[in-house]
Amino acid sequence: MSIITDITDEYPDYVFTTIDGFDDAIEGIMECANMNPKVIYNKEKIINMLIDMDMTHEEAMDYFYFNIFHVYINDQSPVFIHKKGGTNE
Repeated sequence: MSIITDITDEYPDYVFTTIDGFDDAIEGIMECANMNPKVIYNKEKIINMLIDMDMTHEEAMDYFYFNIFHVYINDQSPVFIHKKGGTNE
């Protein structure tokens, strides 16, 4: 079973916006009072996945900010975590 399936099974009353091809960068779900839950992605994992697609670090950062981070889709748009200390585990 995929992590997206696990999430939708656990939260059947919500619609989540996800980023195609980056399921391995999902850290979990953000829950907050008076807000719908959102998918949390690990920013560093996304950057590393882009680098693995033959981008330089600079290209990966540019791609992340222009095509992923700054794209607002709806109130269920994902959130991104930056782990202090550079740990991505």
